[in-house]
Amino acid sequence: MPISTHPVSATKSAAGRKPAAKSSSAANVEKPPVRRRFPPEVRRQKIFEVAKEILQRDPDASIDDIAEAAGVTRQLISLYFPGGGTGPFYGAMFDEYLLALPGILGEGFLSESANPAGVRITTERGVAAFID
Repeated sequence: MPISTHPVSATKSAAGRKPAAKSSSAANVEKPPVRRRFPPEVRRQKIFEVAKEILQRDPDASIDDIAEAAGVTRQLISLYFPGGGTGPFYGAMFDEYLLALPGILGEGFLSESANPAGVRITTERGVAAFID
């Protein structure tokens, strides 16, 4: 009996069935990264923290640099920090600094306020503490 070269019959096993297809294990299948949904205030704070790090390293960084580092889109940044560009981040950083300033400077600032040199030294310490 001649051997058939027909594709269907050539793939059949001796019992007349097609051989079992190779199954891919679940470990071989690459899954997409898990995305976490955060409440808006948490997401905004996470983006802000990344932006502070980026802008302290490179004051000329772009919104695209911040978005990439934060793992978000440029549009999401615009939602949380409207106004365009990095200006809103610098404004938010300044607001954070102003809110933290009394705690950074402490009681010494009030007693040194009569002495301009003392105010300057205390302010420099406060700024250095905020930046570090």
